[in-house]
Amino acid sequence: MIKKHRREPLELQVFLCASARKNFPPEDNFYFHHIYNDYKGMVRFDQFLNRAPLDNLILHNLTFEYRRSYIHVDTLLIKANTVHLFEMCTRPGSYYAKGDYWYPYPEMDERWAPHQELQDKASLFTSFLRQIGFSSFTAASHLMCMEPQFVLYNAQPDPDVVFAGQLGSFFADLVLDSPPDVTEQHHQLADRLLSLHIEDPSDRYTPAYEYEELAKGVTCEKCATMMTFDENQFHCAPCDRSWKYDTTMQRLIGEFKLLFPERRATAAALDDWCAGTVPLSTIRQSLKEYSPPRRPSKTTSFFMESL
Repeated sequence: MIKKHRREPLELQVFLCASARKNFPPEDNFYFHHIYNDYKGMVRFDQFLNRAPLDNLILHNLTFEYRRSYIHVDTLLIKANTVHLFEMCTRPGSYYAKGDYWYPYPEMDERWAPHQELQDKASLFTSFLRQIGFSSFTAASHLMCMEPQFVLYNAQPDPDVVFAGQLGSFFADLVLDSPPDVTEQHHQLADRLLSLHIEDPSDRYTPAYEYEELAKGVTCEKCATMMTFDENQFHCAPCDRSWKYDTTMQRLIGEFKLLFPERRATAAALDDWCAGTVPLSTIRQSLKEYSPPRRPSKTTSFFMESL
């Protein structure tokens, strides 16, 4: 039972919308390609978790403030008296295990101590649970290596490190580990964690862009090519596909508000954003259908929920 769903990172949403209308420098593309791969790895994990025969409380993307620092959890699962913390590893390439460290192979020019990180996080979260009044629970950390191309040479057996090919057996063992019953105390703990969750306080990096420099028009959801409008449909020539007007306009308004939250989504503003692709009268009618005005005004503004 999912108590908190995973959402696409806001900074990634902004970049994907803006990059369809502007070419960004290589360093920005590299940074957001990394974030995109991380998110895809988490989505793969979520899909696998949803297929597993687990009837437990699950919370995604949690951040807590504790001891003047922050604890971030990719996925949390409550089972019996254990709070399982799942951390995603989406690193590609090859690594070599030596002692407690993993080194990129063959460069061996840096090192990573995942085992120690898992132990430290489990210990810290157990202490956090005691502080919030749930001392009967302990935390267990697991590193989920979701990248199929990830290779670890000289690896020693470690039940807390799970590779892509081991997901099935890991969850099968977890199912058999203890009774699947969800108790009232489980719900109380989940609700308490939700109440303590804070938005990620880390400084998000967003790409630099100005309204004037972004290409105007209606982009294809699939390939980001500018589309034409005819007979109440948008047409993408490269994809040879048509998109419904209403759903495309909702997406377009959401993108506009996401990229420029300080701007008012008036019919005139959207007409400029669409580069005149859609008749102004049609935009006005659509805005009336999608969202009522907040108050009567000579220039009606509509506010849509961001993507």
